[in-house]
Amino acid sequence: MRAQTEMSPVFREVRRRPQEETNAGLTALSVLLAIVLTGLLVLVGQVAAIRSGLATERIAETVLGTDPGRLTFTDRSGVSGTVYQLGFAYLPPIVREETGLTEAHMPAVFEQAGTLRSIAVLAGRSADWLLDGEGERHVYESEVRSLFDNLTAAIETVSGTRLSEEARQQMDAWYRAQKTGDLDLQDVLHAVPLLQTLRPWLSPEFLLAAVLLVLVVAIWLVLLAGGRFSRWPLYAGLGAVFAGVISLSLAFIVPALIGRLLRFESEMAALRTVSEKILGGLRSAQLRYALLIGGLGVLLILVQAVAARLRRPR
Repeated sequence: MRAQTEMSPVFREVRRRPQEETNAGLTALSVLLAIVLTGLLVLVGQVAAIRSGLATERIAETVLGTDPGRLTFTDRSGVSGTVYQLGFAYLPPIVREETGLTEAHMPAVFEQAGTLRSIAVLAGRSADWLLDGEGERHVYESEVRSLFDNLTAAIETVSGTRLSEEARQQMDAWYRAQKTGDLDLQDVLHAVPLLQTLRPWLSPEFLLAAVLLVLVVAIWLVLLAGGRFSRWPLYAGLGAVFAGVISLSLAFIVPALIGRLLRFESEMAALRTVSEKILGGLRSAQLRYALLIGGLGVLLILVQAVAARLRRPR
């Protein structure tokens, strides 16, 4: 009776083969999902890092934390100097004569006028429009004009002098000589084609969609553990580690590429200095993400190793 019920080696081999094919299929699917997960994690990390590095408050903070006394410009006539030096040089002679201002007074004048704060607001608003398309897309002439008006009021406050009508007219002529007008930020996108390409990818809607895709792929990997396949933490961990390594590399590549796109002429050394600080913040955000996602991957791999050791029969 035992000889009749005992399964022959041939039948045992037939039963084993479908199981091996199933495990091989699950392994291939898991590798594919891990590759997809790696790409999605890199994409999400880069979009999130760029949005963080170019966030309104970060841009404004960078501008406010900049020392104007160290920013160098070159005017149209080829004369170079700091913001304070050129600002004092541009003042109409009659204003300097009536107020007795010197170059040493200019930091107090800029502080009183809130010039840096106003520029920080405009810069932050521009970044907000680029990332989210929200708010005004114009920098209006009236806003630029208010910078000059505030400077006039600050000059009177710091010097304790009331400017004559002739001096005010000279200040007005100085403003008009700058030929400032409304700036349509849409023109910036047209001037830098890459921004037109990147802007949709930087939108919060795209970031949300990418995060949801990451969750779907991750859940799919977890569901594989419902069967006999239980190594999903290994594949998810490897995907996260690779994503961390790639993100770490991009932390040095992406800011450098953006810096090359934002090459300023020699007379705009001040803008180059500020942009370098902004790109430094972007690199910091990328590095934080790379370390976070890489560390999470290592943790998942350790979890897999511990689980495998606990399942091993003693």
